[in-house]
Amino acid sequence: MWTQIRQLTSLMFALVLGALHAHAWAQPPALVSPVARVALAVGEAQRIDARGRIQPIALGTELAEQDRIVTGKDAMLMLVFSDQARLAVRPETELVIRSYRIDPSGADTRIQLDLVRGAMRQISGQGAHLQPERYRLNTPIAVIGVRGTDFLAKVGSSGVETYVHEGMIVVLPSGGAEDAASPLATLSAGNAAQYLIVHPGGQIERRSVSPADIEAIFGIRLMAASATRGADTARNGAAGPYDSALAALESNRSASLPQSSPAAAPEATPAVPLPQHLVWGRFSGAADLPWRLAVDYATAAAGRHPTVGELGQFALFRDDPRDSLDRNLRGQADFALAASDALLIQATQASPVQVSAPALSLDFDRMRFATQLTLSASGQPPQTLAASGSVNSDGILLSVGPQQRVAGALTANGREAGYFFNLQSAAGLYQGMTLWTAK
Repeated sequence: MWTQIRQLTSLMFALVLGALHAHAWAQPPALVSPVARVALAVGEAQRIDARGRIQPIALGTELAEQDRIVTGKDAMLMLVFSDQARLAVRPETELVIRSYRIDPSGADTRIQLDLVRGAMRQISGQGAHLQPERYRLNTPIAVIGVRGTDFLAKVGSSGVETYVHEGMIVVLPSGGAEDAASPLATLSAGNAAQYLIVHPGGQIERRSVSPADIEAIFGIRLMAASATRGADTARNGAAGPYDSALAALESNRSASLPQSSPAAAPEATPAVPLPQHLVWGRFSGAADLPWRLAVDYATAAAGRHPTVGELGQFALFRDDPRDSLDRNLRGQADFALAASDALLIQATQASPVQVSAPALSLDFDRMRFATQLTLSASGQPPQTLAASGSVNSDGILLSVGPQQRVAGALTANGREAGYFFNLQSAAGLYQGMTLWTAK
């Protein structure tokens, strides 16, 4: 009898322990504090967290330490970290946020990223400025440290390639100490050769490169900073965010352009109403280019969020919180150009470009778009931008070619659109932004 009671008691005790053990494992994981947010997202990308869970990356996705970011063939991301650092992730890239801890006092900052493959651009934030020796970008071949920097990095079969746009980087052996006294190399924006590659065997190669070379190597276009931009004008009390910009377009203002650029300024088409839910905005740290259609960041961001754009330059802001197209959209739609702003960017100046013969059509059944523009700059033969590409469920337009790129967004009802374009030519880079309204 007592033996049976002892056996029953032992069994009950084991069951209770098992239940407690199962309950402990069933508890949800502790909340992880985000260290970054996705500010721009184009194409397919995934976040793989520390537990191996996979989540599609979209605009607004929050990222934490130990997250692995993997981008697809046509994907592009811009991450904004807690200390305002910015990181552009290019297609077919794998990046791990190993550690991102910022101490406001500057005493215990720790920033470690792993670039496993692909390409990225990093603009340092407050953490790297306060304690630059605590920043490490690990790659399979070398470690990169920064000294208040804007730099590019790429990991591929040829090694680790780097380019310094501003500041300086220190290249250390893979697994080397953060304060290594003998780095493999240093590279700064002041060097005649701002490009460096560390080959798999450890050999160091330096050389000077052109902006076209940088885009070919890293897939990232660096904006010229030599052109001048007019001062921002106050827009308080304006009926809409584009009032001041349109006034500048319509008055053919040229004070902010180089005197050697006499071409007529782009104009809005008066007969076509401007979109009410899409706004071009420029970032405060943008290169000094004379954009006049883009309003200041604070105005553009009020009640809106960015969709597509150029890192650190400008973005197309949309006020629809749903971030998805109406599923009932069917058939085809043609759009009329409501406003445009375009430049021919050369080594020493940015010249205004006239946009003509515009066309934009959407096929909602096939989720495709096609567009065409004629671009005319003073002293240059006309150039034609002709592109077609995909439209995803978030209303993002994308077309990427060897010499051109088009990226844009639609409103949820499919009645308004905007896109920016880059077109490389022998004369320089044609770049512009557009706004469209359905006919």
